[in-house]
Amino acid sequence: MYRAVTLYAQRHGLLDASPEKKLVMMHDIQLDFAYNTATDHYDMMLNDENVEEAIRKTELGLAMQPIVTDLGIRAELVKRQQVFGKHGGIVAEGRDIGTVVFPDAELKVFMICDLEARVERRYGQLIAQ
Repeated sequence: MYRAVTLYAQRHGLLDASPEKKLVMMHDIQLDFAYNTATDHYDMMLNDENVEEAIRKTELGLAMQPIVTDLGIRAELVKRQQVFGKHGGIVAEGRDIGTVVFPDAELKVFMICDLEARVERRYGQLIAQ
């Protein structure tokens, strides 16, 4: 979701906008997930556009800081994530998913691996791109 918001902000020249303008921007952003039969995966939809491929690009990941550090956007996305998870049946990942977004989750899994394994996995992802 943060990547989709970053993509929207990037497309509209709002990455470096004031926190107030970024919060107003959120009113123009509709986020949803749509099942993709070709990949057997749920893809991110941004205002009815499938942006799954666009949000996985390394360049976009490097542009995310002004979005992920904005407290107003974080609060808004937490609300939206809680709506998605209200009825259960979802798998979510992220730094604060188990503590902030879903503190009362039915099941929490914490995965730990050594640095070498993480680097190898990420390298493989980047090569595949």
